[in-house]
Amino acid sequence: MTDWSLALFRQTLRTYEPYSPSSRRNYRILPILSWSFAVVVPGGNVNACRLRENTPRPMPRAIKPPTPHWQTPTSRTSMFAKALLLFLAPAAVIAVDHAVAVGANNGLTFTPTVVTAAVGDTITFTVLSRNHTITSAPFSGAICPPPTGGVGPNAFDSGFLSDLDGSQPTFVYTVKDTVPHFASCQQAAGAHCRAGMTFAINPNATQTFAQFTANAAKS
Repeated sequence: MTDWSLALFRQTLRTYEPYSPSSRRNYRILPILSWSFAVVVPGGNVNACRLRENTPRPMPRAIKPPTPHWQTPTSRTSMFAKALLLFLAPAAVIAVDHAVAVGANNGLTFTPTVVTAAVGDTITFTVLSRNHTITSAPFSGAICPPPTGGVGPNAFDSGFLSDLDGSQPTFVYTVKDTVPHFASCQQAAGAHCRAGMTFAINPNATQTFAQFTANAAKS
């Protein structure tokens, strides 16, 4: 505070008297330090000075919470697209592998003897003994031995796979349709086939596995 304002403040304090309508003097209060005191000078009306501490502060604006990410238009569109892709996903994405043991326990068998598979599924044949083939064969007629390369549309033939060295070789067939397919072993000029070493994929009420095995035994 400057010297002249301090002197004026002191002089005003000495001559100050409360304001009333009948007073001979009017006083005007001017803020010098709004947070601590005010200077009173002659002339004019008395204007009370609010302390800064008492000045009403503006209310803070309400802050709108952010929209959850799962409720935004972009996220809803993305979730719908993902759901649609899952619905339209090709069968290969959820393909199943079916395991079949060939010659388990040194037997002339396929275990299991029947597999029900969808298009895109795989069947993994594992040879566990001797030397065998997995060759597609006709349902009836000259079944044993099945011809090299297999029979019919989407035919298959593993060729001879030997486990004599303990390697347990495998053959994987990918299912391409849901029609019945039958298979047997070529070994010993069809002797394994006639002995009941037979197998079926998706047999139906017309072409059953039991009838195929019976036909093989007679061929």
